[in-house]
Amino acid sequence: MVSSGVSQSMQTFNTMISVYGKGGKLDKAVEMFAAAQELGLPIDEKMYTNMLSLYGKAGRHQEASLMFKRMKEDGIRPGKISFNSMINAYATSGLFSEAKSVFQEMQDCGHAPDSFSYLALIRAYTEAKLYTEAEEAIRTMTLSSSNTTPSCPHFSHLILAFLKEGRVGEARRIYGQMMEVGVAPDLACCRAMMRVYVDRGLVDDGISLYETTCGSLKPDSFVLSAAFHLYERAGRECEAQGVLESISASGTSFLRNMKIGFGSSLRS
Repeated sequence: MVSSGVSQSMQTFNTMISVYGKGGKLDKAVEMFAAAQELGLPIDEKMYTNMLSLYGKAGRHQEASLMFKRMKEDGIRPGKISFNSMINAYATSGLFSEAKSVFQEMQDCGHAPDSFSYLALIRAYTEAKLYTEAEEAIRTMTLSSSNTTPSCPHFSHLILAFLKEGRVGEARRIYGQMMEVGVAPDLACCRAMMRVYVDRGLVDDGISLYETTCGSLKPDSFVLSAAFHLYERAGRECEAQGVLESISASGTSFLRNMKIGFGSSLRS
């Protein structure tokens, strides 16, 4: 970059680090950061935060932690985005204790947690199977006097964790809480719930899920196919035919061989 005559400004280095980061070239981003230091450029919060985010996404929490420490030693006060990046780095590595510590430090420094802060903390808890703590974090958001309210991803981490362990009742309970506070489930959440209902042969639950939620989402091959087979199993041929027409109209594929109650949807 120096030999080509490209301007050696902080903006240029920040841009290059971002470009390498988006391209998954962490080593190149590290080289850019080192080059900026060697040139004596004053490293700003944006560049530090860029590196924190990249290290975190790569699961390299130790490097992220050292970068966070160096940032503060250089007299740069971390902003909310920097704190969120560090919390997320620990969450990605499943280090709930460290994530919680940074979450608290952020508040001690006068930064109120936002949606991203809570999302990272909840992810850290669910990765560590601390479901009570994850649920408490969601509850804190719903009771908070700030404008930080939970969205579907906050609930989904917990719902998917319960489903993965086969704790359908707990997943259904959290799903119900999400609906009670007015948070609409997204397609990924609906697919996960529907998959379990199909695999376990929970016909009434699957139909109820489709009729109350999934039917209003973007047409999806798995969800629509599941709805058809569930209606057919329940002997509701008229509704099944209606779903089949929706599948045809939306142009999505029909999973004709899906079986109810045999775990077959896991292979679809």
